[in-house]
Amino acid sequence: MKITRFMTDHGIRHEALRAIALASYHHAQTNPRAVMYGRPLTKEKYDASRWIIEPFHRLFDCCQENDGAGAVLVVPADRARDLPHRPVYLLGAAQGGHHRSAAPVHNAPDYASAHFKTVARNMWEMAKLGPKDVDVVQAYENFTGGVLLSLVEHGFIDPATVNEFLTLENLEIQQRKDAHEYQRRQPGRVLHARAGNGERECPPAARHRRQPGGEPAGRCRPWRPHGDAGQQPRPRHGGHPVSTALPAGLPAPGIEPLTAPYWDGTRAGKLVVQRCRGCHKHQWGPEWVCHRCHSFDLGWEEVAPRGRIWSWQRPHHPVHPALNGYGPYTIVLVELPDADNIRMVGNLLCPPDAPVTIGAAVEAVFEPHDAATPPYTLVQWRVAG
Repeated sequence: MKITRFMTDHGIRHEALRAIALASYHHAQTNPRAVMYGRPLTKEKYDASRWIIEPFHRLFDCCQENDGAGAVLVVPADRARDLPHRPVYLLGAAQGGHHRSAAPVHNAPDYASAHFKTVARNMWEMAKLGPKDVDVVQAYENFTGGVLLSLVEHGFIDPATVNEFLTLENLEIQQRKDAHEYQRRQPGRVLHARAGNGERECPPAARHRRQPGGEPAGRCRPWRPHGDAGQQPRPRHGGHPVSTALPAGLPAPGIEPLTAPYWDGTRAGKLVVQRCRGCHKHQWGPEWVCHRCHSFDLGWEEVAPRGRIWSWQRPHHPVHPALNGYGPYTIVLVELPDADNIRMVGNLLCPPDAPVTIGAAVEAVFEPHDAATPPYTLVQWRVAG
């Protein structure tokens, strides 16, 4: 949903994401030990691949999951000078998140972001360098959309020029001789991220350091072959399996003391959310502390059951056994203008191929599940009017 919003805000076309995927497979062809070596990707094959989740995750946009481990050995610079091989110097490193990036789901103030902005600034300050000083970028991300956000938030690309710059020709590292060559992890290995161009279960950057005789440093065994995205074999949550907007068999919500007032409200056909008695601001999802003033004096208040679509996604690939053979279906992120613009996620009641417009007005639909134990009511959404 973050990528959907970002691409909509800046008018970014899907071809930019396709170029990232094509470049990934292109670079894998230069490494005989890459999983995707000998299996190049073409525009035609990419465009013909099945959707995983709209609007941007076709099959080749998605993570190929491998399990394994990697290590980077770091020593002081004075010791590195005495080692037999030419050292590589680490000029800067930063870890953390952007302002309120850990806010409850989908309610971070800077929503359409990968939250690199603060971290990138700190990294550049430590290194005393900037994007224009970089020759090669290796972006570690799960999906092509994450690579897009990473390149933008580290200052390598302006959002206004993404469509023009992110092309396969510009991303092919061997064809770029200027100071802005771009490379990301290629389809060869993944440690819980999109596959890289290095040896399986070894950091791809390691292949740039060679031992005598031209062999890659730190060779690793391929403990597990690459895999495609798959469905969860069993529900992750308990509860009575019942649903109507979606197929039967999905787990019911887990109702606990913190969230009970919300579910009590839905049973009465009301949309209720938390509101701080200190700063009088609404918030979602439920917490024991106010996100803004950190007060513990929180209450619940009914709000108008209407909003506007802030972002959306349309899953095609089943993520639960009950969804086998079902779909696609549409999920929306709804902003509530009458409640300090807090945002909540829900299903949009519409045909599976219906167009979705960001900013469209929607209204809540209360869907009772009286036969469940205990009974509950879900909040779904439909386009207003």
